[in-house]
Amino acid sequence: MDTKTRDARAATRLRVKRAKLIAMIKLWANDHNGAPPRAADWMNVKGTRWPSYLTVVRAFGTWDEGIAAAGFEPRGRGRPLK
Repeated sequence: MDTKTRDARAATRLRVKRAKLIAMIKLWANDHNGAPPRAADWMNVKGTRWPSYLTVVRAFGTWDEGIAAAGFEPRGRGRPLK
C-alpha cells in the first residue's frame, strides 16, 4: 500500500472516530439535562459505555475541542455550567 492510500485510510478512520465521539458526547448531554460532560465527570464514570478521556483528547487535541466539535461551548477549567 502506498503512502497516499495509507494516509487517506488513516484520515477516514479519524473522521469516523471523531463522529462516534461526538455522538457519545451528545448522548451524555441528552442523559444529563442538556449539559455536556466535564472532563472530571467523564473520567469518573464507571463502566464501558463511554470512551476514555484520553480517546477524546487524542482525537480532537484537547477535551474542550472535543466538546466544541459536538456543538457545545466548552466551560474551561473549573467554570460552572451556565
